[in-house]
Amino acid sequence: MINLMFSGQKIPGISASFWQYYVKSYDEELKERVFKRICESEKSLQSIFKAIIEEIPGYFGFDRCCVKFPVFVNYVPNLWEWYPNSKVIHIIRDPRAVAISRANFRGERKFKNRKMMILFTALQYVWTSRLHCKYNEHENYALFRYEDLLAEPKDTIRKICDFAELDFVPEMLEPKEGQASSVTGEKATGFNKITASHWKQVITPLEKKVITLLTASSMERFGYDPDHHPIYLEN
Repeated sequence: MINLMFSGQKIPGISASFWQYYVKSYDEELKERVFKRICESEKSLQSIFKAIIEEIPGYFGFDRCCVKFPVFVNYVPNLWEWYPNSKVIHIIRDPRAVAISRANFRGERKFKNRKMMILFTALQYVWTSRLHCKYNEHENYALFRYEDLLAEPKDTIRKICDFAELDFVPEMLEPKEGQASSVTGEKATGFNKITASHWKQVITPLEKKVITLLTASSMERFGYDPDHHPIYLEN
């Protein structure tokens, strides 16, 4: 498993965002550290997870680790069990944008597969909105909206920093390069408000109607009003 992780190859089920960007510049010492820690553990999912996300950031001089789990808020109970004092930053986006992005990103060009991906994403959105209601009062949980970030980046980032107990620095307002858009294939620089509406270019009227119908109550739970959000009124 360790050899596969550090091979630099994109292997289904092995590549993941919380290590693949670091292992590109690894050396044998880092590989040995992760390997040794896992071997000395009881080899449970928890111990392997901790070995990966703690040893790699620590090797590069960081004293805190951060993990991104897109659309998998169901792992929050496990994370709080393993890290009782951890901070959970839940970032949501317009469900129609999420559904279309995932359908396009995964290359679901066949009509049947596209419908299944859109339905699956909409149901996940409903599920996460219910979990939001459950965790909303937890002091280590906070909800943020992607559209708010694009509309008011400075204010939103300051709030995230305050919650995460991080120092705000101006460089945070100048991201160099983001993930390639599943619609245009281009990588945006900075906080480009136009990217919030890319999904409108490829969604069909029926898809928009179905997703909106399935997620209307969930958007309300999140306190999200897509019809009156400034990001859409401007674009």
